[in-house]
Amino acid sequence: MSLKTEAFQYLKNAKNAKLVTANSEGAPDIRTVGGYSADDQAIYILTNENTNKVAQIRENDKVLVFAENEGQIIPDFVNFTFYGRASLLSGEEYRTAEALIKERRPQLDFSRPGTAIIKVEPHTIKKLDFSADEKITFS
Repeated sequence: MSLKTEAFQYLKNAKNAKLVTANSEGAPDIRTVGGYSADDQAIYILTNENTNKVAQIRENDKVLVFAENEGQIIPDFVNFTFYGRASLLSGEEYRTAEALIKERRPQLDFSRPGTAIIKVEPHTIKKLDFSADEKITFS
């Protein structure tokens, strides 16, 4: 299985993920997201168009999505970091992403005014795996 396939599968099965954007001063803003899904190319995150994360993405589309399952114990500890660019969806692409998110989280309400979906297209994926044979040591 390729790293990309493994990473997206891990993300799809995770309880939640973290979305990191940059504020107007360039400092990172991190928040937990549960209303999300993914296909094999992108991550889709449900939000409201009046949130700080949407304003920040409009100003700087470079984002990070981090997935890590809770309760892991070393040496079986794994997480994935997706570095990419974010955009807001509309039209058919919005409806396709909405269906993916509803499949993963059917209890979410898409009828509220201002509902928006962020699309993150990763260009780099990193995996941290403490069970890997090759270790990196920091001193």
